Amino acid sequence: MISMARTQLTQATRLATRRFVTLCVALLLALSSLSWPMRALAASTASDSTAATGAPSHATATITGAADATDASDTSASTSDATSDATSDATSDATSASSNSSSSTELQFPIAEITLDELNSSDITIGVISSSLFETIAQEHLPKAHIAYYDTEGDLIQALSSKKIDAILDMEPIIYALMETNESLQRVEGIVTYEDLAIGVGKSNTKLVEEFNQALAELEEEGWVRQLRAKWITSLGEAEMDLTVEQVNESATREKLRVGYNSETSPFNFFHEGESVGYEVELFYHILQKLGYGLEEPEDASMSSLLTGLSSGTYDCVLAALMVSDERSQAINFTDPIYTTNICAAVLDPDDDGQQSIFEIVQGWGESFHRNFIAENRWEMILEGLGITLLITILSGALGSVLGLFWSFALASKKRWVRNVSNFLSTLWSGLPVVVLLMIFYYIIFGRTSVNGLWVAILVFTLGFANTVAGLLNKGIDSLDKGEVEAAKAFGYSDKQIFKRITFPQAASRMFGAYGNALVSLLKGSAVVGYIAVEDLTKIGDLIRARTFDAFFPLVITALIYLVLSSILVGILMRAGKRVNYKNRPRKVKGVTELEL
Repeated sequence: MISMARTQLTQATRLATRRFVTLCVALLLALSSLSWPMRALAASTASDSTAATGAPSHATATITGAADATDASDTSASTSDATSDATSDATSDATSASSNSSSSTELQFPIAEITLDELNSSDITIGVISSSLFETIAQEHLPKAHIAYYDTEGDLIQALSSKKIDAILDMEPIIYALMETNESLQRVEGIVTYEDLAIGVGKSNTKLVEEFNQALAELEEEGWVRQLRAKWITSLGEAEMDLTVEQVNESATREKLRVGYNSETSPFNFFHEGESVGYEVELFYHILQKLGYGLEEPEDASMSSLLTGLSSGTYDCVLAALMVSDERSQAINFTDPIYTTNICAAVLDPDDDGQQSIFEIVQGWGESFHRNFIAENRWEMILEGLGITLLITILSGALGSVLGLFWSFALASKKRWVRNVSNFLSTLWSGLPVVVLLMIFYYIIFGRTSVNGLWVAILVFTLGFANTVAGLLNKGIDSLDKGEVEAAKAFGYSDKQIFKRITFPQAASRMFGAYGNALVSLLKGSAVVGYIAVEDLTKIGDLIRARTFDAFFPLVITALIYLVLSSILVGILMRAGKRVNYKNRPRKVKGVTELEL
């Protein structure tokens, strides 16, 4: 009776949970469909209010076209007295660098009341992208401020919104792109400095650099470079690609290049409807088409992973809005500059206290849900990432289980050298973090091969899971009563028969609980494969956050999917555990039948 009641309670709980989730999704979809009329009404109200009061409450900065640096640098002339000497020199240099800009669509952005001099204080914490030159720039021009490091622009915005940092330092076009999706973000007037951006090429491939520079010069003369700058930089990413990977490969007459890119630097590189687009991406495609090169499927990775892969030979070239520096030039080559960008700071609007009504909060949820999952069919990206996560988990679990059985034999081998080698590998695998192993295999062992990051991840997780299974199986065998083995030998059983009929069934039963936990850990541990450019569920969530600069829904949905997958896996393992346990099997003795009374 207790068992039946427990089963009914479990079924009722599952049904209630399913209905609750369905209701929440339906509510969010309804809110997302209503958010657009609400937004239009709010915009109309705001415009009427602005017309009544005469002018907006903040000064504005303008981006008026594409050039080697944006025209917003002109505004820095009026603030040169308020900034430091180093900042003033950089401002004048950037102003002269942008003198050849071409006017186009004007976009207005608010200017913060705080100045660059006020940011240069020990009470200020500035957020920068890790593995970039922003740290050096901040130390040189804002030496008194503290520095905090983040992996993506989305993380920077989240840290700024939660008051963990006071300002961010980034490229001017990227800051303007951030401001388009974050109304409370304001650019600090003035320019910290300016930097050249270029395409990164392997250090040993000087011929490719020369070819790229020649093609880049020809595109400059033909007007393509200026046209692409106006198309992508001025519109801040609101454009369409005129050249695709398929078109580049169709016209290719030479080998395919392996390219890594960072899709978190809009408008230079970013994801749009599952494809990599942006100024640097389309310019690179034009260079490849002019030179006749093909292109393998580009791999998206973090900045640190891209630089590691480029220096190790994993990639032929890298697209990541790379800032040129003497230190980096010692490890990699750079093409001629493709853009010269102003480096600016941004802060939150001090008048924005972040307080919202319940209606505004719910409306924001609907808009956030639409932006993160409905727009550009981003839900399809999540499904693709889910498939990659399941593929890694299933293949690594299955192959690792089989390999772990043989690994356990090697650990218990009578040959000393076999035991020593197995113990060394087991110690090595247990002592190194899986992220380090992934990067060693991908960037060093398979660095100069065409092996895909997905298969490297499956190999690493297979070996790691095999090591776990071998250890669990040996512990299970060691826990058995030695008298059973001796009795079996006395009855004439061979070693193989003893292992098959006595040792393994009992060891498997005793280790199965720990084995199930290891499988669940394998599923959750696969979330780090994004370090080697594998677009699993977690990596897709990061890509969506980098595009929408919204942390809540991508992280929560990713967490819920992992929770559901883990729960399903635990349920399957619980049922399988009952079958594996030999005590639950019906026992029959040969030659004896049950008597009927």
